[in-house]
Amino acid sequence: MSNMRKYDMIPTDTVTTESGQVLYRIKALTNILMYQVKIGDLGGYVYGDAALSHSGQCWVGGKARIYDSAKVCDDAFMCDRAHIHDQSHMYGHACMSGNSHMHDYAHMRDHTRMHGNSHMHDGSSMYDNAYMFGHSCMRNNSSMRDNSRMYGHTCMYNNARMYGSAIMHDSSCMRGDSTLSGTAQLSLSTQLYWKIDSPLMAINSSDGYTFAYNAKEDKISVGDHYFTYDEAVSYWRKTRGGTPLDEERISIIKGLRKRYRSDLK
Repeated sequence: MSNMRKYDMIPTDTVTTESGQVLYRIKALTNILMYQVKIGDLGGYVYGDAALSHSGQCWVGGKARIYDSAKVCDDAFMCDRAHIHDQSHMYGHACMSGNSHMHDYAHMRDHTRMHGNSHMHDGSSMYDNAYMFGHSCMRNNSSMRDNSRMYGHTCMYNNARMYGSAIMHDSSCMRGDSTLSGTAQLSLSTQLYWKIDSPLMAINSSDGYTFAYNAKEDKISVGDHYFTYDEAVSYWRKTRGGTPLDEERISIIKGLRKRYRSDLK
């Protein structure tokens, strides 16, 4: 396949981007078995031969678009209404679908996936087996790798990092230089600003504080405090004793400990 053209651009079937760039619908000149594309099948829209490589089995289908100076190569795949533009790159076995968007200097490679209304901006990157779906968003220099996942209105900003088998969901967010790794999870609208490299689960209290439990060390992180379990109980009994907030805090940390450290009483 590397020594022949994979597709032709149809001069009479075009769309024009907001910046005035003309994109051409493509038509397959060869079978692409990986994506069940047959000779004569119509694909998505590209700005020229540099947009979609003629080597490998990469393909853009549906109403997906490649524009500006973006490039798709190797065995990457786009479909539905996915867009890749500016100077972004897709390679390896990366996949985009739904209404996902990738732009600026973002990169996807290996077996990464973007679905639904996912977005990547600036210099963000995804690789290995990372997944984004739902209304997930990555900005600035954030990155995902390994088997990490984010879904359900989640966001990554600044220099946030996810790797290992880490998971973000349910409107949680990572900012600054925060790191989520290993088997750590963020959910329930949690805002993460610190680095976590141990198994962890976080829950927000009714007054907006994030309570993160480090199961490996049996410690509680909240605000600028990092307590042992016993220190946390003592602190809230002393500062919030007899109030609804005291009962809520104790309930949160007891629940986290019971779920993730059943070996401890």
